[in-house]
Amino acid sequence: MGRKQAAGSTARLKQSSRPAPPRTSSGPPAAGQFEISALTQLEEFERCVELQRQVWGFTDLDLVPSALFVVAAHSGGQVFGACKGNEIIGFVMAL
Repeated sequence: MGRKQAAGSTARLKQSSRPAPPRTSSGPPAAGQFEISALTQLEEFERCVELQRQVWGFTDLDLVPSALFVVAAHSGGQVFGACKGNEIIGFVMAL
């Protein structure tokens, strides 16, 4: 049986008290390396949609649309991309 919440209560996520590790990049990543960064622009979200097509072979019906990436980025969710140079080669989205 699952856990029940009391009526009117809200679940809250605990935030880590550890600071994020500092970025030490002094230039573009070396061959075979990539950088993780927050994605915030519509063009970046559209690239994430295209990656779904390329990597998983998703049809339009199966894709997470760019509008949902916008919602995630602007409503407390997170969107990060793995970037090699100026190219987004992977992503993660949490809503």
